[in-house]
Amino acid sequence: MMKVYYGRCVAIDNTPQYNRDVKLLKDLGWTIIPDLTTAQKEEGYKRDGMEFFLKFIREEADILVFRGMPSGMIGAGVFKEIEEARNKGIPVLELPSMILSREMTVEQTREYLCEVGKR
Repeated sequence: MMKVYYGRCVAIDNTPQYNRDVKLLKDLGWTIIPDLTTAQKEEGYKRDGMEFFLKFIREEADILVFRGMPSGMIGAGVFKEIEEARNKGIPVLELPSMILSREMTVEQTREYLCEVGKR
């Protein structure tokens, strides 16, 4: 079973977005590491902070999936996790954000295709 590290700003923990993300990852058949319900209660987290999480990426993760902030920015902690995954050579996948607000009209799509020389 594929082990996925789920990187996100802790501000979304226990929100509807967080619950949707966790459901999606589980529906894909992936095991989320570390166990999200107990990780922050563990002594290693209290003692080692960010290093506690980076260890899971280095030693166990097959893929890192992350969610940026609604603005598209990526917080320092999540960016550090992404760098760790890249250093390990594992895939990094960003969960989509603000999809409905990024929709282009048909006319905007045509204009873009003309600009890039595809029409």
